Amino acid sequence: MGKIKKIIGAFLHAPGRFDELANRIANVNDRIGDVDRGFRERLSRMDFNWFFDQLYENGEELRRLNRRLSITPTVWGDPDRLEIDETAKVFTCFFNTNSGRIKIGEATFAGSGVSILTGSHDPQLTGTLRRDAEIRENSDIEIGKGVWLASGCTILGPCKIGDNAVIAAGAVVTPGTEVPANTIWGGVPAKQIKAIDPQETSPENPAVQEIFARSEGILFTEGWGERIPGLTETPGYWLYKTKGKILTDRAEWLMQYRREGMEKGVIRVTGPEGETVIELKASEGQKIIELPVTEGVLSEIELIREQGEKVFIALRAVEEGDREKQEEDTDEETEIDIDAIMREIKEEAKKHASSDEMPDF
Repeated sequence: MGKIKKIIGAFLHAPGRFDELANRIANVNDRIGDVDRGFRERLSRMDFNWFFDQLYENGEELRRLNRRLSITPTVWGDPDRLEIDETAKVFTCFFNTNSGRIKIGEATFAGSGVSILTGSHDPQLTGTLRRDAEIRENSDIEIGKGVWLASGCTILGPCKIGDNAVIAAGAVVTPGTEVPANTIWGGVPAKQIKAIDPQETSPENPAVQEIFARSEGILFTEGWGERIPGLTETPGYWLYKTKGKILTDRAEWLMQYRREGMEKGVIRVTGPEGETVIELKASEGQKIIELPVTEGVLSEIELIREQGEKVFIALRAVEEGDREKQEEDTDEETEIDIDAIMREIKEEAKKHASSDEMPDF
């Protein structure tokens, strides 16, 4: 409230200062334009050998550039023919869509140097005709859910790869191939090596229990995007889907979050101990939550977004000092009385302006 009074008082006492500020902003904007033009001129004269020498001397900048390039997909052909599920992690691949569409399912991921190619030419032609008369259709590639495309493999359309399949490193899946779900393929040309037993994410699964024993007390299983560090103190996931599932044996957690496009920021959580509702009042923040699980019993719970675009969630164990911070956040989340604020503003304005100068609230 004190800040509001200072702003109103400053405006009423010295409106010229605001005019001066506006002029300074305008001048800065003009200078930005000059800087931008100068930058373009210098860029046109840049010695790129010198530029890359500087990168090599600064190892950290070079690593950052390499990381950025490695997660930027390369698409040869119409990008509208490429459909990638939001939870897939295949941006290290090279895509060619010249002769068909490419569709990639939920939670599929790829290693480095993977090529997914619909582009095809007619081997019966020769010379310029073979080179330029590229086939435009009928070489679609469909890759299902949870597929692992190991480093260096090549996928040639038309082909179809079923859910949870594995394409081994260096394998070449040739045109016309249909890879069944839950199988491992390798070699050139790729052939089935073995069938696999798909590991379900239920708490009773021994493989899941083994992974959980190595975790920090929580596993994000279905409906989540890539694990991302940096947005919060603890790495977390974007909940792209309407529903997301996790496994845990602990009820109390500190949840850190960031939400986009959610009007109310409501998440409904269901589990073996019933249902609870989590309200995210700010666009980002943290709060201690209780999940509907029995302490010490590994259980699956489901998080459902009530509305909006997406939310980023990270969960970690509650530490010393988190409860005091929780109390501070609760105090800040009390409802704001807009009418009371406006009354104070009017009273403050009356002290510094005549009735003719009073603004119309």
